Amino acid sequence: MRERYSVQARHCIKFGFFHSLLIPQSLVHAGLLAIRKCYTNAPRAKSIFCFWFLTSNFVLNKLFGRFRVMHAATLKFMPAGQNEGFRASGLSEYGNIDPPTIIRELVQNSLDSHNELYRDRWQERGCARICFWIEDISAQSIPSYEEYCEHFISACETQEKLGTLRQAKTITDGVQSALRSSQLKVLWVIDNGRGLDAENMMRLLGDGQSGKGGPESAGSYGNGHMTSFPASDLRYVLYGGVSKEKSTGLRHKIIAGHAILASHQKEKKKALSKDCFLVDSIGEDLLDRFKFYDASVAPSVLKSKIDFVEKEFGTGAVVGILGFNRFNKFEEDVKVAEEIERVVATHFSPAIYVGGMSVEIRSPSFATRKVDRDCLQDILSKHKKRVRRDRNSIGPSGSHAWDALETLDEKYRRTLLTEAGSVTLHFRVFSEGSTHIQLYRNGMWITETIPKNQAPDFGKSKPFNALVLLDPSDAPEVCDLIRDSEGPRHINIDLQRLGPTKATRRGKLIAFLSQLHEQILALAPELEDDEFDPVFFTIEVSGDGVVQDQQSRKGRVGTPRPLPPPSPPGPDPDPGPGPGPGPTPRPNPFRRHGSRLDVKSTAVMQDGGVHVYAKPQEKAPDAELRLIWESGSDSTCDNPDPDFYMEMNSGAKINGNSVSTYAQDHNNRRVGIFLGEMLPEKEINVWIPFEKPPYGSIQVEIIKRASRDTSSK
Repeated sequence: MRERYSVQARHCIKFGFFHSLLIPQSLVHAGLLAIRKCYTNAPRAKSIFCFWFLTSNFVLNKLFGRFRVMHAATLKFMPAGQNEGFRASGLSEYGNIDPPTIIRELVQNSLDSHNELYRDRWQERGCARICFWIEDISAQSIPSYEEYCEHFISACETQEKLGTLRQAKTITDGVQSALRSSQLKVLWVIDNGRGLDAENMMRLLGDGQSGKGGPESAGSYGNGHMTSFPASDLRYVLYGGVSKEKSTGLRHKIIAGHAILASHQKEKKKALSKDCFLVDSIGEDLLDRFKFYDASVAPSVLKSKIDFVEKEFGTGAVVGILGFNRFNKFEEDVKVAEEIERVVATHFSPAIYVGGMSVEIRSPSFATRKVDRDCLQDILSKHKKRVRRDRNSIGPSGSHAWDALETLDEKYRRTLLTEAGSVTLHFRVFSEGSTHIQLYRNGMWITETIPKNQAPDFGKSKPFNALVLLDPSDAPEVCDLIRDSEGPRHINIDLQRLGPTKATRRGKLIAFLSQLHEQILALAPELEDDEFDPVFFTIEVSGDGVVQDQQSRKGRVGTPRPLPPPSPPGPDPDPGPGPGPGPTPRPNPFRRHGSRLDVKSTAVMQDGGVHVYAKPQEKAPDAELRLIWESGSDSTCDNPDPDFYMEMNSGAKINGNSVSTYAQDHNNRRVGIFLGEMLPEKEINVWIPFEKPPYGSIQVEIIKRASRDTSSK
């Protein structure tokens, strides 16, 4: 590694020499550049440096009558509190993030910034403009390139001595590959929001410090910016902003950067942390840790983008992901553009539909592409049949995104009045299909799993699609409560996140969700008697979706309520003297087997059988559905009833088609149905006829199976 680095040093010496001949002001910088690169391999480096410095300044003084040393933005490190390798826990949790999460986070931050700019004048919000630019630059043109290379090598050497380097081979190989390339790819994200000032930049660089703004903010500064790092082979991200003071109207331009390497120590000097920052200085005050550079020292690759923001937008922000790896998924820039199009259209359709946001995607390798109201329908129509094939994927499926677009039509718009403010609801009844309710906050999709407002909560209603659109201008407190109940990825609602000490806030959110349920329920038409059998049974379903007796008023959702076994007629039998008979031995002991399929499912018990609605979250070559009867007793009972797989009657159907192949046990009982190939998000509807037992509970189990011969048994 040192030998390879020395070659780079010699290249820099040549570059610095010729550069100094052409531009005398750069003599000192050239000397610093060359000596810094070969310092570790030159025993007399200090003497050479002193001679170069004095000679260069003498020439400069003769030419210009004064000393002039070129000032450039450089990386600074914090002292190391402990050893953190390249796979430090602070970043490892973001390592498997999929492209939609990164794209969504970048867009979300830009949309938030635009909303904050018009916090006190919502009627003037206009359109949030967001630009994704893919660009190729030379490796040497990235800010503080020399310091980055030196500290990367030092980090590798330190971690190798500590025995942790091998674990990070994928990361270090990616960095080295990027540094060896003559060209580096950069993904720039530019917006017309409020921009980044020193306060917001401080929050952004705060290590894990959440810097959420008011209710108009959908995300966070501190944790959110970490999401971008997996998209950078160098793990190096640049930031720039143009902001305006309210009182004076003066504009301020600011730059910064953050690179994440590993803890290291150079030549027995003070140990340095994994985090290095492109800042003017790092202080001891936690409330005022960084002093930032202004745009006068911005490297040309970043300055051109800041100048664009100032000229085109007035204010705004710039994010540059250096060493952009196309999300480690795509081979071509155009594929990246297609993914950005899809994610933006799917996750931000309400904001785009009303003209509140537009996205532009540029690259030298393809014509400029746009995502706005005019092309929203075309983009979503291409992905109507798309399903999520990765368990880490987020957002609605292609069909649900298309449903949302159709439901956004103005004729389906309603305004619900709640104690917490007004809520915009788009409500559309389906002629067929299943109910799904989607919640958007500030124009961004959050979840389809809303407490008290999930499909089973409307089991007696005809299927419908509902879009709950929360806007801080109408319901600021609700937006604030919902945001605080979301996780770091903003894709679900968990009331427990409001914390045990925040019972009042949690109670307010529960009250709002209850009011929302009642008002949606009032809009939803009831099923006719011939469409719905109100007789329900205690039932539990494996996977994320769990339903129990719809007529029960209490009890934890998804927890079966075993019914007591009926007493035989007549008086109780006389047990007689002495000990009674021992426990009845279990013939053929029940034993669960197979690996469960990750599936969202619900089930409804009706006369003669059960309807199971399942939506797989992963792919499987085949799957088997079984019903397990659970008595509710266990081994502590004197005479426990054994659990067993229930026998199914003939006449089962999958999506309306009769089932001819069943899984059978050793007694030739029909105990399972083969469902065939499972594809993520592809819904299946299974009708299973069987004899309902007098007590106990039933669990639906769906397990993965290998591909099989489909001939009848």
